[in-house]
Amino acid sequence: MTSKTKNKKSAKVASKQITKLHCPVCKGSMTFFYGVESQKFGRTFRYFRCDNCRHIIVDPILSEKELFEDYDYEPVKIGGAQKKVSGLIFHSPLYHFFFGSKRFVKAVITKYRQRYHKDPKTYLDFGSGNGLNLAYFHELLPAATCIGYERATDGKRFPNTSIRVLQDLTEVKKRKYDIITLFHVLEHIADLEGFAKVLRAIADEHTVLYFQIPYADSLDMKLIHQLKSDFTLHTPYHTNIFSLQSLKQYFQDHGFEVTSVNWEVYQIGSIVMNQNIVVKTVLFLPLLVLGYINKLTKTTPYISLYVKKIGA
Repeated sequence: MTSKTKNKKSAKVASKQITKLHCPVCKGSMTFFYGVESQKFGRTFRYFRCDNCRHIIVDPILSEKELFEDYDYEPVKIGGAQKKVSGLIFHSPLYHFFFGSKRFVKAVITKYRQRYHKDPKTYLDFGSGNGLNLAYFHELLPAATCIGYERATDGKRFPNTSIRVLQDLTEVKKRKYDIITLFHVLEHIADLEGFAKVLRAIADEHTVLYFQIPYADSLDMKLIHQLKSDFTLHTPYHTNIFSLQSLKQYFQDHGFEVTSVNWEVYQIGSIVMNQNIVVKTVLFLPLLVLGYINKLTKTTPYISLYVKKIGA
């Protein structure tokens, strides 16, 4: 069977599913099959796009057990020679300056200071992974209370520091936070309604909320559709991929306001991060140029946004 025949067959199978699917954001019909499918857990996963707000979802949705099955984080350590954590991932100042996540943590702190003219006292990294952002925040503001929420961790990553990593969401919801960051979390959430309630429980109108997420109208997503290839989509772990329209509607419908959006260049670093020094040197400049072209045309793979809670 040729690849064209396979694609036509997949499209026919997919067309039978679209009548069942409605956009979780605007409730519109999802009749556009994205042409991407993946086999995992003995099932076939496909992506569909909303006809109205261009929101993209995977069908079917992973169970919670399946979602966490492949997660395996290497912990970040603090102390001794590793006290300065900014060099743990990227191997040169240039990579750190352009791509390192520390600059985003610093930017969020700066945003809070500009808005309220004081330092934040409490920080939550929701979906804290290996704890890198917690370590950065602790390095920048040692007096602040740093809390991470991560289901896929043992919760004992940072002994002898003020950092705590929680696995119980009930514990996380016992307080409000000055700053909440969610790096690549929202795209994994299946229950968007329930998640909005969680956000309202842990934020108040003074909380600075910062998200980084994949972008539905990126050049990557266009290539994925044209090439029928899942090269950056992480099927089926990305449950929801937001367009700018669906993003703003989602937050507005649940009592939040998107105050700013930025098209990020730094994620190109993930392509070269694990390569040898020769490959890094060869790829660095062309990828950087491509990244800034994507930024100017607002087609970067990922976007970041600041969000504010409206009302009590």
